[in-house]
Amino acid sequence: MNQKSLVVILGVVVVILLGTTIYFATISNVNQPALEPVIKQSTQPVATQSASTTPTNPTALQTYTNSMYGFSFQYPNQFKIGENDLKKEPAPGGVVFTLDVSDNILVTIAKIEKGLASGFDPLAAPNGMDPISKKDTIVDGQKARIYNDGEVYVVAKNGNAYYLQIVDTEKPGKETLAKIVETFKFTK
Repeated sequence: MNQKSLVVILGVVVVILLGTTIYFATISNVNQPALEPVIKQSTQPVATQSASTTPTNPTALQTYTNSMYGFSFQYPNQFKIGENDLKKEPAPGGVVFTLDVSDNILVTIAKIEKGLASGFDPLAAPNGMDPISKKDTIVDGQKARIYNDGEVYVVAKNGNAYYLQIVDTEKPGKETLAKIVETFKFTK
């Protein structure tokens, strides 16, 4: 064999070996799971700085007031209030206003229809509720009713029924709802 042929054969072998090496290296990286970063947890306390100069008090209360429907109440500082006025297009059951006090407490206001048949109870349980228990009580001087051991409070005034209720009975919230009801006041 001449020298030229030997160089060509050797070059082809080198290219094949190089291509095979690159091929298998690429496949083995694709099939390997990505490495997770290792995060070491320190047992040393870490100092943090708050943007606020006054400490946040999770037990502090704020006051919500609604002048249109004439009521107010206090609620925990960390809750975010969400209003939904349905007066122009009331929802089923005459609901004209809803107020999300937290992800599990709801205040609903429904118009009490005038001229309903005698015997209508303005403190009736909300539509769709199957009351297990009920007990009469007083909220801000008005006769009210508690359903299901504190899951729902109903009070009526000024042609409206006010429903203060727990949305998901599997979540905690009865104690907070009871505190809201204790501070519930009619403003007109």
